[in-house]
Amino acid sequence: MDTLENHSVYLDNLSAGAKEHDTHTGYSNGGPSDGVRQIPLDVAKPFIERWHYSRGIPTGKNVFFGWYLLGTLYAVADYGIGVNGNLARYLARVTEKPVTRSNLFELKRLCRIDPQNTACPLTKVLSRCHKFLKREHGIRFIVSFSDPEHNQFLIQKDVPYNSGGLYKAANFEYLGKTNAEWHVMDEQGDRRHRKFAYRFMQRQCAKGNPITIAEARTTLGLTRVQTEPKDRWFLDLGRYGRDGSMLSPDREQVDRFGGSPRGDAADRMGSSLRVEAGDRAAVAT
Repeated sequence: MDTLENHSVYLDNLSAGAKEHDTHTGYSNGGPSDGVRQIPLDVAKPFIERWHYSRGIPTGKNVFFGWYLLGTLYAVADYGIGVNGNLARYLARVTEKPVTRSNLFELKRLCRIDPQNTACPLTKVLSRCHKFLKREHGIRFIVSFSDPEHNQFLIQKDVPYNSGGLYKAANFEYLGKTNAEWHVMDEQGDRRHRKFAYRFMQRQCAKGNPITIAEARTTLGLTRVQTEPKDRWFLDLGRYGRDGSMLSPDREQVDRFGGSPRGDAADRMGSSLRVEAGDRAAVAT
């Protein structure tokens, strides 16, 4: 029976037992069905379409991970190269870190089934995914965007962001808000990508029927809508140490200067407990 108690026992065993690493499937423990592992598109696609508010898979390169609990797919994370080709350059400038297009992935989608299992916070799946991405893909930096239109705090806290409590709990750094974007909405009230009308205009021009972007929107029955700015989150997974292994940002200080990592045990415990209310079925990315 898939009960909360069984999930708690599973996580205890996962933490205490030795993690078996497979370069194709990531970390697994408790048999071939349980744990976090890389999954193919045909497994991730129906799950994301069912449980993520966007109801779709983003374009570009995607690396999917699934979190299986007691043989059931509980959560899916989608990482890859984002659509903004200038993002790495921007992040390198504002963080003063060596961010490049080759060592940066965007967390594009993150979702879980309903109802939420409080014994299984999504911070756990992120931690396992990041270990795999460092080791197998050479990824050092993760960026993600939380959307207040879909994941706004029920009660606003005394913080500059109003969404993305999960990222804060997972030790992401808050880097401010994005600019508002223009998208289009069809007659059924469904939002379309901002390039939907533009691509229609291009096709018409290629057919010898030149039209303007405004005419394309009118023909398609689309209305322009401005989205609320998103909250931007950034995570440095660490660099490679003298022994060739990749270090976390705290361990990096040990490798360079010796001594203990920054922060005492109480600080690190406090960090693990800062799981804010906001781990919902669809985490805006």
